[in-house]
Amino acid sequence: MDPAPSVHGPRRVTPEVICLAIALTTGAADPAGAVRGGEVAATERAVGQVSARLHTWLEDPSPTAATAIRERVALGAPPAALIVLLDELRSTPRASLLDVVQSLATYRRADVRGHAFAAWAEFGPEQAERAIAAAAVDLDPSVRRLVPALAARHPSERVEQLVVDLLDRDTELAAAMAEDDAAEIELLEVSE
Repeated sequence: MDPAPSVHGPRRVTPEVICLAIALTTGAADPAGAVRGGEVAATERAVGQVSARLHTWLEDPSPTAATAIRERVALGAPPAALIVLLDELRSTPRASLLDVVQSLATYRRADVRGHAFAAWAEFGPEQAERAIAAAAVDLDPSVRRLVPALAARHPSERVEQLVVDLLDRDTELAAAMAEDDAAEIELLEVSE
């Protein structure tokens, strides 16, 4: 159904509006309705439900399931559900969903982008190089911090050069690595 045009152009329903509508209609916006002695706020139930639905679709290898995932991500899904999706795609990449993973590498939240880069790198050597190159120029330092760990997991001459170039540009990351070269990146430990 197309949104009704308005004086200011077509109306767009954003994920934030959807979450606000859920919160207002279920009482989750009321602090008294939040988590209390075993009760779960509506937004937490929504994350669980969306995550479960995405998981079910991932188990289905059909093109219809891939289309359903693609549409759900495009409509907006809670960041926690997107992270669950990306972690599952990281452990079992599906070529038909590479475009979804790549689109999430530009998501507004750094934690989702970090999981997207880690998942993207699992789609083969060429995609690993592309994911690492994109992560190396991310604006958020926490995402750039994943590059050395991703490079160690997916080594190649090009990836090695990407790390060298990153450390030349990002002196804070270079200093942090020099201080603690044994540091593990928690994100990369999740699915190994």
